[in-house]
Amino acid sequence: MTKRFILALLASAVFFLSGCNDFLSQPPGSVTVSLEAEPTATPGIVDCAINWKTNVETKHILEYGTETGVYTAATPLTSAEATDHTASLDSLLPSTTYYYRVRSYYQTYQEADSTEYSFTTQALSSALALATGPTITSNLTSVTIDFSTNYATMTTVEYGTVSGVYTENLVLDASTTSHSRTISGLTQGTTYYYRIHGYSDLAGNMVTAEYTLATTSESSPTLAQRTRGIWIVGGCSVTSVSSWTNVVPQIDLYDPVTATWYSPVATLFTPVSFAAVGTGTLPNGHRVLIIAGGFDSSGTVRDIVQRYDINDGVWLPNGATMLSARANVNGSSRNNKLYVIGGTTANASAGWASSTTYITQEYDIATNTWADRAGVTTGSERATAVFDDTVLYSGGRTNATTASTANDGYLITQNSLTTGTTEIALPAARTGHSMVTYTSPSGSSVVVVLGGFTSFTGTPANFILHNGATGTLITTNTVIYLRYPFTAPYAWTPCTNLPANVAFGAAVVYGNTLYYFGGTSTYSAVIGRNVAYSTVFTDTGVASNAWSAIGNMPLGRYGHAAVRFQ
Repeated sequence: MTKRFILALLASAVFFLSGCNDFLSQPPGSVTVSLEAEPTATPGIVDCAINWKTNVETKHILEYGTETGVYTAATPLTSAEATDHTASLDSLLPSTTYYYRVRSYYQTYQEADSTEYSFTTQALSSALALATGPTITSNLTSVTIDFSTNYATMTTVEYGTVSGVYTENLVLDASTTSHSRTISGLTQGTTYYYRIHGYSDLAGNMVTAEYTLATTSESSPTLAQRTRGIWIVGGCSVTSVSSWTNVVPQIDLYDPVTATWYSPVATLFTPVSFAAVGTGTLPNGHRVLIIAGGFDSSGTVRDIVQRYDINDGVWLPNGATMLSARANVNGSSRNNKLYVIGGTTANASAGWASSTTYITQEYDIATNTWADRAGVTTGSERATAVFDDTVLYSGGRTNATTASTANDGYLITQNSLTTGTTEIALPAARTGHSMVTYTSPSGSSVVVVLGGFTSFTGTPANFILHNGATGTLITTNTVIYLRYPFTAPYAWTPCTNLPANVAFGAAVVYGNTLYYFGGTSTYSAVIGRNVAYSTVFTDTGVASNAWSAIGNMPLGRYGHAAVRFQ
């Protein structure tokens, strides 16, 4: 008994049992399925589309293989019946003959197999190879390699710093024709040698020739130099009756490791002199210079806060304005905050113009906010420095013609002054001087004061408007130190004098070295000096060694600031 006849009997039984009244008019088993149009195949390299037509609506499976009569693969049974049929085969091998047959199902009861047919896939046009590239996009410590292949393939990249020696590799990517591979963790300014491996089931494997790539190098000054360097900010430059018109816009950098000057590293949006300058860190971790207040080129006292991101080398939008405009101030940074103590609030043309108690202003660098802190007595041009959580300040001017010997401090954690508890007055009045703190490897700490004017004649005596006025520079004991916290000797003690009598310069400590930059040696015919000096602290913290010239500043200035990142 043939299979078709058995199927017809089974179909008859089903219809009788179900009580079908249409069986006599069209019993399912009485239909013969045949191909009305034989299959036509359209092969590609790895795929093939096959079309055919049946005389009645059927579902189908297409069975196929690479040997005649042996069908190792099949398409799924179609879900809908039709007379026009299409089967799409993929993942085939190129240049290969495939044998196939069509298996038709009529109303799921009848199966009809076609005779065997065949097709041959197309041959590969070429071996696996790069189609485009590679092209390189280089950064300081990473590179991106872009290329394409003529067939879909997975790739690895081998690389190393010696030609023909590949000590590292980039793992396999997905099988595709378009590739973009990024290698990270490389060394700046270094040449690397690399080659590309390809792995394709379709087109075999490949290994390219050797290529080279190079990471970029930072332009000087590098981020490391910007981080460790000493920044020279603001100030005035040349002789002028109204010296504020010669305010310096450029920001210079001195690298104490290589003893190299870089100028200009940046240019102030609003050039200022006698401003408060500090350093800190933004919430994103970038280091930032803060320039608060000062006199602009018209002699106007400003309340602006200029912020320079040294990591990216860009100016940020101005920070929150100061609580009141200030000039004739120094800035001191501690715990990511900038402290501005005293100063003047009037324009430069008004001369001294200060006679009231001033609130200490605290700028929070991370949150870009200002806050009032404890008030200080009248005074401007004070020198300031930080020791632990105390902002020390000394000297300065208390009226148009009077310099001060005061030596005081602001306790950050207690928001109060140290008045009447720890002060040791300066041995001589000073203004326009500089102050630093230093802790030696032995643990001995000192406060050091450098340069300055001690007396004045003529009015107005605001230094930035010095017309008709004269001043007397400190000529003996130009550099003095005090043990701090206070230990014997309980007095200011001379250090080695500066090579010149100067005032309104700027001092800073790097490692165990004390630096002094610029300033002026006169009052009535002011000109910014471009000489910079350094001396090395002793093991006990005393600056008793000889001073050395470290090379001229790019531009002489006074009323500027020298700061670095701790």
